[in-house]
Amino acid sequence: MLGIVVVGADALALSPLLIDIAASFHTPVETAGLLVAAYGLALATTAPLVALKFQDRPRRTLMLAGLTLLALAAACCAFATWFGVLLVGRTLCGVAAGLFIPACYAWVGDNVPYEVRGRVMGRVMAGWSIALICGIPAGAWIAEAFSWRATFLAVSFLAAAAAVFVLRMSEQRPSEQGQVSISGLLRITLSADVVKLLSINFLDMLSFYGCYTFLGTAVRRELGVGSGVFGGLVLFYGLGLLCSSLNAAVLDKVGKAAALRAALMLLAPLFLVMPWGLSSTLSVAVLMTLWGLLQGAIQTSSATLMTQRAATGRGIGLALMSSTTYLAVAIGSSLGGRLMTAYDFGALAVMAFAALLLASLIALTIADSAVGSTVRPGGRPAD
Repeated sequence: MLGIVVVGADALALSPLLIDIAASFHTPVETAGLLVAAYGLALATTAPLVALKFQDRPRRTLMLAGLTLLALAAACCAFATWFGVLLVGRTLCGVAAGLFIPACYAWVGDNVPYEVRGRVMGRVMAGWSIALICGIPAGAWIAEAFSWRATFLAVSFLAAAAAVFVLRMSEQRPSEQGQVSISGLLRITLSADVVKLLSINFLDMLSFYGCYTFLGTAVRRELGVGSGVFGGLVLFYGLGLLCSSLNAAVLDKVGKAAALRAALMLLAPLFLVMPWGLSSTLSVAVLMTLWGLLQGAIQTSSATLMTQRAATGRGIGLALMSSTTYLAVAIGSSLGGRLMTAYDFGALAVMAFAALLLASLIALTIADSAVGSTVRPGGRPAD
């Protein structure tokens, strides 16, 4: 959880710092935005390549490598005196996240029985909520009290601390781990349920980033408030996400696939009422809380299902989930910007509804039973 908090804080804390960074290097804010693009592109490409190349390495080794690289890269960002060095540092931070996140989730799949895996995965993924609730405000406060460089130093320190905790972790590796051929891994990764889960993740993240990127603009226009008020409303999303993640044991009781289907079907219509719910701070707070609750269930159940359906290829499966997430970031924000300019936030809500409706239909084809959904190392179906 601490590792996810650090990685999440590093990714999320950059947004409020862009103006200060641009001023330090005498560059436009648009140029500083390249730091976000470099991070996302590095993560999206690194995660699957590392998972394929080092599929025989212990998860703990990859997690340690990711956190160590993050500590060094964040320190590089803190002491950068040239924008190009900062760009390289942010790229390495993305590489570090691509190393850590899939290995972290895969470690849960390796070491926790499937029957209770949802509960444990929820605790780990609660780190994203903590990063959202605490990481962004803390990073912004540190930058305002000292400088944006101090924020990166704090990330570097926390990454080193998380690495120490990972060193103390035990690891029970499956007996077949490290004996999977490349062709066997490809069969696993391209199996029906894995492809479905990747499609669901992409559509879900497309709906999220397509709307969330411009929700602040819509709320500020509708309510006539400043960025501080919207920042406070975002905390309700974080609280909903945290509540959902910490109570993910419910997923184990009702079934991960059933929970995924229910959450997607409930979230889709929520987007249709969202444009009309921007009329008051109370209604926005309620919508954000419900959004966080349902999004937490979707993310946790999807990741948990991937650890089981991808079997010994779970490292690659989870890495591809990270890749599809950041692909959705690029497409969702770009497409959302065009729709917002041509129409209004209502068009984004319709886009999100359509994406989640399609994801719901795909989820209906994923059974709760694991029979026939995994593949053994040599490509032979599991019993």
